[in-house]
Amino acid sequence: MAMSLLDIIKKKKSNECVKLQKTGKLYTIDFPEKETEHGIDECNILPQRKLKKFTNPDSFGTLDDLCQELEKFMNTERKVGEKRKLDKKKTNVKSRSFYITETCLCKCLERCINEKGFYSIQSLKYLIKKKLITSALHGLLVECFMKYDDIGLIQIISTCIRLKEYLVVKVLLNVMGKMESGTCEQIILNQDLNTCLVSTDILQRLLYIISMEIDFTILKEQFKLVVAKEAMTLLKILQYILNQVSNALEKDPDFALNVQNITEKKVLGWLDSLVSAHTMTFATSPLMKSSIQNLDTSTKKQIEYYRTIGELFPYLDVLQKSYELPSRRLELYSIEVITL
Repeated sequence: MAMSLLDIIKKKKSNECVKLQKTGKLYTIDFPEKETEHGIDECNILPQRKLKKFTNPDSFGTLDDLCQELEKFMNTERKVGEKRKLDKKKTNVKSRSFYITETCLCKCLERCINEKGFYSIQSLKYLIKKKLITSALHGLLVECFMKYDDIGLIQIISTCIRLKEYLVVKVLLNVMGKMESGTCEQIILNQDLNTCLVSTDILQRLLYIISMEIDFTILKEQFKLVVAKEAMTLLKILQYILNQVSNALEKDPDFALNVQNITEKKVLGWLDSLVSAHTMTFATSPLMKSSIQNLDTSTKKQIEYYRTIGELFPYLDVLQKSYELPSRRLELYSIEVITL
């Protein structure tokens, strides 16, 4: 039912959209944040802008075209916001001039998977950074990565999106599946934890996956679905990565990848989930005997390292609270000889 401007003001419904009875035009009523002693202060009556609806992805030739159209409307909103800030009458109206449906984005991602020409890594990054990709679309986003193996996509996913654990394991197994034939066997038989037989490109993707935010309790349950060969290979890779991020362990001098977003605690969480899920597999396999021994040795080194650090904390505390001695003062002295 249409309401008059007077009715909406009496009800004091901030940011209401009202349709005038006579003209049929839409207006937004903006009330001030605080009332004066005489009651309601002046209110702003702003024309309601028409919403641009993005519902049909078939109207765009590529994903870039869609993102360019979105950016145009976002730029318009920014200009309107800046204009309102310059206005003496402050307003708290937060209206959008467009919206894009989840169905439209779903069809866009499906087109990315099915049409290589529609796919664009830069546009996907744009949609992710603008937080337009909801959790319901994460599965399609993972399908895009699995098809194109785009390292830029997995990088932006690892920093901006919280994937479900089953999707993380799915991506992990997909990356490991791209290793050359026979590599898994070589990794399992490798006894040197300071060498890694995984190519740099694949190892970088694995590092992005390990850096993701994860619930290790759920990850453990997902690891139970991983076959023994993949579990043993992953254990060796995680042990190698642990050596690179832990100050207590010996590092590979040839390792040159960035592990800034990976903490020692996070790698240990992955190791704990994997070992807990495949305890019997690792305990009964002769191939895993050296890995279990190395885990034991690494654990002892880490405990000893942090115990030593803990013992040094009191000395560090004393050094931080100590003060410098005053500088030596050079003065002239005279000696008097008194004879009695």
